[in-house]
Amino acid sequence: MAAKRSRGAGASSPNSTTGADTSKAADNGVQPSLYVLIADRAYYIWLDKGKPDVGAMDFWFQAEAQVLREQKDRLLQRQA
Repeated sequence: MAAKRSRGAGASSPNSTTGADTSKAADNGVQPSLYVLIADRAYYIWLDKGKPDVGAMDFWFQAEAQVLREQKDRLLQRQA
């Protein structure tokens, strides 16, 4: 995964347990897109792994699974 210089719109600070903290965007009333949430999380997974030159897709898939699981859990909590 290439070094990421700018994290773009909706990017936020990392959370040590979940990767990305999107609370800043939520405070502004703006919900980041699913792509931004996954990209942000993948970036922090990559950082946590020591910025290796290989494995970008693995980081993406890991981040995607985490973000989608969290969204599913939030949806189920709202329905309960």
